[in-house]
Formats: sequence, C-alpha cells, structure tokens
Amino acid sequence: MSKTRLIVTTTNAEPPLKGDLFAGTKFWVAQRCPSRQDYIKKITYNGGTIVPLEKQADILIVDYLRKDLPVNGVSYRLIDDSLKDAEFKDVDDYICGPRHHVRDVGSMKPARAGRTPFTTEDDLQLYKWVKDAENQGARIKGNELYKQLEQKNPRHSFQSWRDRYLKVLSIKPPSSALVDANPPLSPPTSDPQAAPQNFPRPRNKRPRSTGSVNEKPSLSQ
Repeated sequence: MSKTRLIVTTTNAEPPLKGDLFAGTKFWVAQRCPSRQDYIKKITYNGGTIVPLEKQADILIVDYLRKDLPVNGVSYRLIDDSLKDAEFKDVDDYICGPRHHVRDVGSMKPARAGRTPFTTEDDLQLYKWVKDAENQGARIKGNELYKQLEQKNPRHSFQSWRDRYLKVLSIKPPSSALVDANPPLSPPTSDPQAAPQNFPRPRNKRPRSTGSVNEKPSLSQ
C-alpha cells in the first residue's frame, strides 16, 4: 500500500508536522513576488529550504508577469499547482524567465523557447546514470542524484530528469538499454543450430605405401 503524502496548504500557523513534497530542494523567492511570505511558508512547511542568494538555489520563484526576470526564473504557480495536486510539478513547465539552453555543437540555430524534448541519447544517459547509482545503493527518488546529472548535462533541469525517470523510464526503459542489459544467451552446445555451418571436409584415407620411403604422393585425383 502506498504511503499517503502529507501536504500542508494552510499558512495561518506553523504546522506540528511538516510535509516532504519539496524536501531536498532549495528555493529563492524574489522580493517582488506577490504574497512572498505566504509562498515562503508554503515551501518551508512542505520540506523546502529558502536561501538568500540566487546562486544558492535550485529553483528561483518569481512573478511571471514582470519583465525583469532572472535566467530560468520559475513562476510561483509551480508551488500552487504542486500543492493542489500533491505532486512536485515539472519545473520546465513553469519557467517564465530567459532560458539557459545548451545548443548542439556547431549549430547556428538559436535555441527554441519552450520545453526541451528528451532525445534517445538523453534517455540512455539518464537510465544508465540512475541504474549505476542504484547498484551502488543510492536513493533514486531523491533530488541529489538528479542535481548531479544536471551538472553534467544542463540540457534539462534536475526536476525534469527526475520526472522523466520516475514517470517514464522506470516503467518503460529505453529499448537500447534493454538490449545492452540483457544480451541473448548462447545456445547450448547440444543444439544442432549452434554447430558451425562450414563443416571440414572429410579426409580421404591414404592407402598404405608399398614403395620406397622417398616416394612422393601422387597429385593426380
């Protein structure tokens, strides 16, 4: 039976027990964010941490209606929607500030706005990253594992990496990963199909020579 997640939505008073929806995630909340103190409480009451500097944060919460937004600024709607659905939403869906993109090497095309799609290479990298960590005993549902991956490949936010694995790849691994992880077994040696296809030709039994020891074999057939 799945464990019911504790979600704290009221900000009137500090709750006796805090939720863990935002646990392990550091937030910076802009000074001009509407109802800033309420959002700070919503974050901390649900396990998140508030930091004073942008560079210390995993997520920058901002007012999406403003023009002077920081790079990768995230709308405060992320907090509201996550609490409403009791699910930490994908950060990429709420980015409203200028995006930090990684372009393909040699590409002259400008980065496109909007959500960055996952490629086959992304899926393979993510799947291998998580499986390697899991084999070493790491927690795969936390944030730290995906934050480290984001440092290596900032094409997606750590939250997007995490959502992609938990909601997609953990259920349906990439096909190439399955092939690599489960190579076909070698057929048993008793199986006639396993025998070589090019059989050696049988040797003609050489008749016993009755001549001298210096006699050479005949080359005629």
